[in-house]
Order: sequence, then C-alpha cells, then structure tokens
Amino acid sequence: GDYRWETWRLITARNTRPNLIMGKVGAVKLMCLVGLTLLLLASLGADIAKGVIFGRSFAFGFGGEQAQAFGLLALLSYVRVVQFLLLGLLAATVTRSLLAALFVPLVIGVGQFFLAKLSPLFGWQMGDWATMLLFPGDAFEVLKALINGGMEAALVPAGAAWRAIVGLALWSFGPFLLALTWFQRQDLSKE
Repeated sequence: GDYRWETWRLITARNTRPNLIMGKVGAVKLMCLVGLTLLLLASLGADIAKGVIFGRSFAFGFGGEQAQAFGLLALLSYVRVVQFLLLGLLAATVTRSLLAALFVPLVIGVGQFFLAKLSPLFGWQMGDWATMLLFPGDAFEVLKALINGGMEAALVPAGAAWRAIVGLALWSFGPFLLALTWFQRQDLSKE
C-alpha cells in the first residue's frame, strides 16, 4: 500500500531506502514468527482436545534429540514461509501492486509444484542441482526428510543436503536482493 498511498515518497526523505525495505522485512518476519507460534499452540490445543474427547491418556516426552529435531523443523518451516513472503516483496516492489504481492508467489509455488512432479521427464532426480535450485519445495522436503530420519532419509542422495540449503538460500536472498536493488532504482517522486 506504500505506492498507492504515496508513503514511500514521504518517508524516504527521512530514511534510507535499504533501511525501509529491511524494516518492512523484519516486521513481516516477526509477524510470521508470531503466526507460526500461534499455529503450533492451536495444534497442541487441538491434540489435547482430541485426547479429552476420546478419553485417551496423555504422554509427553521431549528429550534432547526430539528438541533438536523440533527446533530444526521449526526453523525450516519458518525459512520456507519467509521465502514465499520475499517473493511477494519482489512482486510488490516491481509491480507496485498489492494483488501481485499476493498472487505472484502463489502462482510461482503452484507452478513449481507441478513442474517438480514432471521433473523425472526431464531426467532430473531428487537431490540433483537442477531440482534443488529450481524447486525450493523439493529442497524443503529433502531437508525435512533428513531431519526426521528413517527410511526417507536413507533414500536421499549424498550431498543433497548442501544443494538443498543452497537452493533455499538462493530463493530467499535472491528475491530480497532483487527487490532492494529495484527499490533503489525507482523514482518515487512521480507517484
């Protein structure tokens, strides 16, 4: 809404453009963290309610290995959500539209999902560089399988974890840096 209401033009005189973008990204990251925490608490509440309704006994266990897996999965989920939001930041900065910020990440995510399902037709296998760099959802699934362990982790090729981390990092930092560069070059006086 900053383009529509001309607030960019009014606040850039008092602040630098990188600070404005980083402040917005920081605020959105905090809101994401709050949302994910509320979702986790709601899920815990739903499990407790199901246990009470169906008369099941409760058993809680949270050892060191479980805490580490939980923390890594929570961080991975957070990175994936923020990655989508950074695509929205790039779309909003380039198009100056709130609808683009909403729909562009959605369309890209759906397109990547269907292309990932067709990737064996191109000869790409799970854990390949092409797959990890083009489909951050596959990179997320590879890292999730490695954190969870078991049979799924045994099927992940060697070195796929690093390729997945590089893929997620590129899909996270790439849109942010592109949005920052684009915003630096925009002429806001004609808004």
